[in-house]
Amino acid sequence: MKYYRKINALFFVLIIFLIAGASVAGKAETNPIYTYPERDRANIQQEYAPNRLIVKFKHNVRLVGEGEKALHTNISSLDTSLSAMGVVGGKPLFHPRIIQEAPALANIYVLAIAQHQEIPLAVALLSENPNVEWAEPDYIAYPADTTPNDPLFPDQWGLTKIEAPGAWDVTKGSATVTVAVIDSGIDMSHEDITSQVWTNPGEIAGNGIDDDNNGYVDDINGWDFVNSDNDPSDDYGHGTQVAGIVDAGTDNSKGIAGVCWDCKIMAVKVMQASGAANYSDIAAGVLYAAQKGAKIINISLGGYSYSAALQSAIQTATETYGAVVVGGAGNDNISTPFYPAAYDEVIAVAGTTDTDTKTTFSNYGIWVDVSAPAEAITTTFSG
Repeated sequence: MKYYRKINALFFVLIIFLIAGASVAGKAETNPIYTYPERDRANIQQEYAPNRLIVKFKHNVRLVGEGEKALHTNISSLDTSLSAMGVVGGKPLFHPRIIQEAPALANIYVLAIAQHQEIPLAVALLSENPNVEWAEPDYIAYPADTTPNDPLFPDQWGLTKIEAPGAWDVTKGSATVTVAVIDSGIDMSHEDITSQVWTNPGEIAGNGIDDDNNGYVDDINGWDFVNSDNDPSDDYGHGTQVAGIVDAGTDNSKGIAGVCWDCKIMAVKVMQASGAANYSDIAAGVLYAAQKGAKIINISLGGYSYSAALQSAIQTATETYGAVVVGGAGNDNISTPFYPAAYDEVIAVAGTTDTDTKTTFSNYGIWVDVSAPAEAITTTFSG
C-alpha cells in the first residue's frame, strides 16, 4: 500500500492554471556524492561543495587532458592557475547538443579540486585571470519545505482555496503538457503517480543506446544527475511529495487529486539522499528537462547564493526552449532572495495559510511574484 500525508510545503505548482554527453577532460571524478551536515536554519549562509567549482572560460580557451597529463589549456597564465589550484579533473557542465542550440552556454566547466584547497581562494585566483569570464563555487541547495509529521486527513483545502474545481470545468490539462519535477526523484511505483509518469518518446527502453542523441542512454522516464544514470527513483522523499501535488491521478478512486489531471510528470533527480543538491546538477537538470520538451519546470528547492551558471541555464530554458520555470520562495521566514526563485526568469511563489495570510515559515520580499496554499497540504509519500 502506498502512503499519503500532510506536509507544509510551498504549493507553487498550482500556478500552472495561471499559465495557459560530452567527453571528459581528465580522468578524475567530478560529480562525487557528499554527505552534508544538517542545515542550521537559524544561521543562513552560503554553502558549497568542498572540492569542486564552476568556471566559464573565454571563447578562445579549450580545456584538454592527455592521458595522465594534468588538465591544461596551452595558455601559460591559466595553466599556472589551474596547477596552483590543484585541479584534478573537469568536464563541461552542459551537453554539446544543448550548447549547439544555446551557444552562450559553451565553455562552462565543472572542475574537481584537490581537497586541501580553499574553494574561495581558488575562485578568486581564477576570476583574476583575463581568460576567465567568471568563476564560482558549486553552491548547495536544499528542499523548500519542512519535515512532514502529520497523519493523513482527506481534506485538500488548497484546491478549494485556488478554485481548482472551477478551473477543471475549463480544462483538466493535457497529456501533451509535461511538468518536470527538478527534485529528489519520484516514487514511480506509487499507485497515484505511476499512470502519470512521462515516457521519453525518442528512447527505446533497455537497448543501451542513446536513441534520441541527447547524451543520456535509456532515459525513459527522466534522469538521475546525482548518480549519472537513468533511474531517477526517489531516495529522499521530497520529489514524490511535489509530484503528488502537481499531478497525482485524479478521478481514479485512489488517494488524492492532483492539480493537473492529465499532465505528465518528468522525473529529474538532482537531490542527494541527504537532502542536498549541487547547483551544477540543478542547472544540468533544468536544461535536460527543457530540451526534452517540459512545458513547466518545477523547482521546489534552492539556496541563498546567486549563481551565474544556474541563471544561465534557466535563461536558456525560458528563452530558447520556451519553458515556464516555477520556484518555491523558501521556508526560513526571511526576505533574503532565495535562488533560483529570485531570478527574474522564475515565478517565485511564497506560502499562505487557509486564511490567506503568510505562513509562519514562508520567505517573503519584493522578489516574490505570487503566493499559494502551503500549510498542511495532503500529498503522496514515498514507499
